[in-house]
Order: sequence, then structure tokens, then C-alpha cells
Amino acid sequence: MLHDKSSLTGVPQYAVYLLHRLYDENMSLENLMSLAAYLITETGTQDPKVGGPVNMATVTEPDGSRIVLSEEIEDILKRNEETSRKLKEFFFPKQGD
Repeated sequence: MLHDKSSLTGVPQYAVYLLHRLYDENMSLENLMSLAAYLITETGTQDPKVGGPVNMATVTEPDGSRIVLSEEIEDILKRNEETSRKLKEFFFPKQGD
């Protein structure tokens, strides 16, 4: 799991804030990948210098390094969008809900 959050040095403060707010050392690799994608895409909504295609690689002790396929990243981004939509609806329910 991610043990050195200082590796984000130099990125916009928004991503650092989100990381400190949402990261837990017991997160699964799947959740860490979702969080990483979320940090990039959410920071991109606030800072015009951030954005573009999300690329990702994982490094684990048993498997070594692996480039995450673009299809897998698209699935992560779609799940993140759905989660964000649900969160927004929690705070701003549609009329009649």
C-alpha cells in the first residue's frame, strides 16, 4: 500500500488535501487505484494545469510493476463518476426525493 504520501510533493495542494482526507493505510489496491484516479480528475476540475488522460501503473511486492490498461482505467473513472454523482445527490437531492 502507499506508505510515502510525500511522493505527491509538487502537485497542487488540492490533491494533497484530498489524499490526507481520504487515504487509509488499510485500503485495497483497487481502492488505491480509484483514489489515485480521483485525485487527478478532481484536481483537474480546480486547476487548469492538471488534466488530460489518466495513466497508471501499480507496483506490488508479489507482482512487480504493471501498466494498468486503458480499459481498466476507464472503468475506474466511470465508477468514480458514479460515486461523485451519488455524493452530490446526497447533499442536493432532486426535487420530490
